[in-house]
Amino acid sequence: MYIMRFLRYKQVCRLMFLGSDDELKNVGSSFYTSQENSINYSGQVNTKLLRFRLDSKMKNIKLKNPKLVLESVTVKDLYRWDYTAKTWVNNQSNNNNCVTIRIKNISGDNWDSTQNSEGHMILFRGSGSDVTYINPSPKLLYNFTISENFLQQSAIEFELIYEMDDTVNLNDNTSGNAGEYDFTKSFEDFYCSLIIYEEEEEELILKDGGNVVDFKRFGPTAQYKNIK
Repeated sequence: MYIMRFLRYKQVCRLMFLGSDDELKNVGSSFYTSQENSINYSGQVNTKLLRFRLDSKMKNIKLKNPKLVLESVTVKDLYRWDYTAKTWVNNQSNNNNCVTIRIKNISGDNWDSTQNSEGHMILFRGSGSDVTYINPSPKLLYNFTISENFLQQSAIEFELIYEMDDTVNLNDNTSGNAGEYDFTKSFEDFYCSLIIYEEEEEELILKDGGNVVDFKRFGPTAQYKNIK
């Protein structure tokens, strides 16, 4: 008798977040400083907190052995948005075009070399004037073990941490003055797509002499609804 083990991946749900829906976009306390050893930092306001509220339907989803995967993300660098000209202004304010995205909802023993064990989980880090990343292998890259109570949380929160020039704060703006520029448009263009799936192990028992196996029963993925 032979025993073969297969991993099955069942997609539970997809979560999509648009920066324009950030419920903290007009809240001053959502801007603050984060000590990042790996970037230029001299006390500037360099962090924007984004919060997205989950509805009650999501709390009815039951999870077992869940994983969270970054499917895709888009984040724009801090070129100033000129509301009078309705265009991006070339005066760049982000040093080295670097931005780190942390997610505050994943607990556990996490460590990174810039905030040690004090920071929230790094979801993504990139650089460029307009970063769009699509995960080419969700089963292997950017996937995280999460709690079975993950969807019981009322909101999902992200920290966008920029490498700022020495004289610029992330909450600086000249609204009402000539040019009327601020960084709001950069945050509104934020987009993130996350997938939650469950990982299950199944056994296939083959008796001696058996030579017919229905492998279709053990496909690599199976999408289903687990809402009760």
